[in-house]
Amino acid sequence: MKRLAIVVLCVGVILAPLTGWGAGYQIYLEQGAAALGMGGAFVAKADNPTALFYNPAGITQLKGTQITVNYTTALLDMKLKGARNPYATNPFEPPHEDMNDHWASIPSFYITHQFTKKIFAGFAYFTPYGTMTDWNNSWVGRYYSDKIDLKTFNFNPTIAYKFNDKLSVAIGVDYMYSEVEIQKSISYPVVAAQAVNPIFGRYAYQRGFDVDTDLKGYGDGWGFNAGLLFKPTKNWSIGVAYRSNIDIGFDGHADYFRHENVALIDRMIQMGGGPANLSHMLFPHTGISSDLRLPDTLTFGVMNKSIKNLTIEVDATWTKWDTYDSMDVRYDSILGKHRTTIKNPKDWDNVWAIRVGAEYQINPCWVARAGYDYDESPAPNHTRGPELADSDRNDVSVGVGYTTPGKSFTFDAAYLISFFEDSHSYLPGLKGKYESTGHVISVAMTYRF
Repeated sequence: MKRLAIVVLCVGVILAPLTGWGAGYQIYLEQGAAALGMGGAFVAKADNPTALFYNPAGITQLKGTQITVNYTTALLDMKLKGARNPYATNPFEPPHEDMNDHWASIPSFYITHQFTKKIFAGFAYFTPYGTMTDWNNSWVGRYYSDKIDLKTFNFNPTIAYKFNDKLSVAIGVDYMYSEVEIQKSISYPVVAAQAVNPIFGRYAYQRGFDVDTDLKGYGDGWGFNAGLLFKPTKNWSIGVAYRSNIDIGFDGHADYFRHENVALIDRMIQMGGGPANLSHMLFPHTGISSDLRLPDTLTFGVMNKSIKNLTIEVDATWTKWDTYDSMDVRYDSILGKHRTTIKNPKDWDNVWAIRVGAEYQINPCWVARAGYDYDESPAPNHTRGPELADSDRNDVSVGVGYTTPGKSFTFDAAYLISFFEDSHSYLPGLKGKYESTGHVISVAMTYRF
């Protein structure tokens, strides 16, 4: 039964090419340095071109033409402790694993223009989802994940209308293109033991008998977003922003690379009267496809400026992750069958994030910012894996901004540290505790003319 469970994992979870999505990798705070400095609490303030992401109705506060170029880099430092594999043949495997460090690049670009006193428009490019997790390709959890590289590219034109000094609304269209690459391993002796003869199970989980997989997918989809900004008094502002779900249809291919001892098992199978090159029959290079629904998000925010030179904002974001209940992947050919669908249950939950931010105007040129964010994870314990070992987290941020005396340029910078709550892996053969910390640095330049 243990081997049967591992076969299911190798052929199901391990081969599923479109994982690595989650609240922890839903890129929200990182879209603007000013917003990052305030812990992402920006939907009611929305007073620079990054409002196109946070609340597009905010662009009605921007005169003339304004351009913001933002660059963010992020690092996730993750460890899995106690990750000894009870099925491993090597008793000296390390009791913990460190994920390889990579600083991810998160660029974004925003431009707004005022056409009349009431009509404003803008265009934004940003990356709303993405992740890079890279474990050693011989580590204890390689049958779940070696490496995942997910990229999204969102193009978002927007139009906004200002009814009066108190009320503005906006609506935009989102086109998203996505690429994903996943590398994992398969224990070929385990598969061969189930397909031909249990004797091959004696070689299980040795690196030389692995089949490595390289899975790539490409897809796109359409959605929309909307925003509202209401200022009942000069000191109060209320913001609401919504982004629709986006259905992405992925197409791609799966390639398999066999280690030196896989051919030995194939020859033994052939000598025993079995088919030749069984590993090539079970795992041919093949086409794959899948469908993924990215979640709706809804954000509410309230800002107050009653205290001189001080702005305070509180936001709440709801993300509808329950649409991600399973990732079904279609293979043109796998395990000797054609047009096979493999299911990968996820069972994610809807979640909330609460953000608090403050900005203090030191003088006409300089501002200081600070913020806090609590972000729930949608991933339940029973489906949490190393491709997305997400958990609830607490974020603390600081930032600074400088505007030139002529107000033509503004430069913003911010730093955020994420403290992930310890989470556990309960997957067969990979039990342990994840400990993670994140670091985010963001800089931006805004030009007005």
